[in-house]
Amino acid sequence: MARVSGISLRVHLLGMPEPVYRDLWVPLRYTWHQLHLVIQTAFGWENLHRYEFRYGAARWGLPRSPDVSLLKDARSVRLSAVTWHPQTGFDYWYNLQEGWHHRLIVLDCSTGSERRPRLIDGQGVCPPEDVGGPAGYREFLAAIQNPAHEDHDLYRLWADGHYAFDGFCLEETAARLQKAFMPRRRKKPTTRRLADISVATSSS
Repeated sequence: MARVSGISLRVHLLGMPEPVYRDLWVPLRYTWHQLHLVIQTAFGWENLHRYEFRYGAARWGLPRSPDVSLLKDARSVRLSAVTWHPQTGFDYWYNLQEGWHHRLIVLDCSTGSERRPRLIDGQGVCPPEDVGGPAGYREFLAAIQNPAHEDHDLYRLWADGHYAFDGFCLEETAARLQKAFMPRRRKKPTTRRLADISVATSSS
């Protein structure tokens, strides 16, 4: 039986006035921290705050000294450490002060040689950073959607470059995700560097 190499996930941002989700395929060789980075890129978050994954009683994130015993280091645990099944659910919290809660559901488990994450589908615009959580986001939307609102211009200026005013674009987001996780090519030594290596080898 072929070994599962990746999972398809629906990542649903809860508490939004309209549905906001991303469907992703992620390789199981990735760590929990890499999954965090995939979600950040796919949604348009800017990776400015702490985060936690919560799977049953287990928690992954970036531990600080007071909670080292409770929070596992997301950089050192691969997704393959968990046995995955379709419809498995778990949670991702971003910016713990504002409380952005994402619910993740496994859509499918797959085999194959693919090594990079993919955006499969999606809907809805991600809120801007530091807008004040779901309640603050509703105030933000009320202002930017009403030109007569006293804070309309202020909010548009504040969020410029940090919010997709034109709506979510699947193709642009998919391309951004592919670029962000493009394998890095090792740089070949220059001719001068190769000469230095030869000299060092011959003199040793």
